[in-house]
Amino acid sequence: MENAFLPESAIAGMLSISVPRLRYLKKMPEYLIVRMRLTHGIILDEDAKIQDIKEQRKELLIQMLPPALQVLANIIQKQPSSFAETKLQAEVARDVLDRSDIYAKVSRTELKPVSFFDFEKADTDSQSVLSALQGAAALAAPDAKTIEAVINVSKEFSEGSRSLTEEEAEEAMKSLEHRS
Repeated sequence: MENAFLPESAIAGMLSISVPRLRYLKKMPEYLIVRMRLTHGIILDEDAKIQDIKEQRKELLIQMLPPALQVLANIIQKQPSSFAETKLQAEVARDVLDRSDIYAKVSRTELKPVSFFDFEKADTDSQSVLSALQGAAALAAPDAKTIEAVINVSKEFSEGSRSLTEEEAEEAMKSLEHRS
C-alpha cells in the first residue's frame, strides 16, 4: 500500500487502526525487514540462521546452569583466606539473593565489607564515653582523685598501651558488680 503511494490516513483506515498506531508499527524491526524484502527483493537468509543460533545458545545456557550453580555454591561455602575472597563471596551471595523471589533486592541495601578502621569515629566515641564518665562522676560527687583515676584508665584503654591480664579483668568486673 505504501508503494502505491497511498497516504497514511487511507492505509490506517483500511487496517482499522489509528495513524499514530500505524506509524508505531512502521518503526518495528519486523515491518522494516518485510518492507526491505518487498521493495528491494533482498531476502535475509540470516534471519533463519540467527534464530538457530539463538536456540543453540539458549540450550547451551540451560545445560550450563547446574555447573554454574555448583560453582556459586562452592564460592559461598568456601572459607575466605583474603579480603578479595571475602569481597567476592559477598558479591556472589548478594547476586544469588537478588535472583531469589523470597527476599527483597539485597543489592539495594548498603552492605560493604570494611577494610579499614575509622580512627576519627573511635576518637569521637571515646570522647563521648569520657564525657559520660565525667558526668556520672559529677553526679556521684566523688573526689577529684577518683575522677582522675577513671580518666587515666580510659586513656590507657583507648591508647591500647597494655591489655589487662585475666586476673585484672576479673577484679575489674567484681569491682563493677559491687558498685552497682
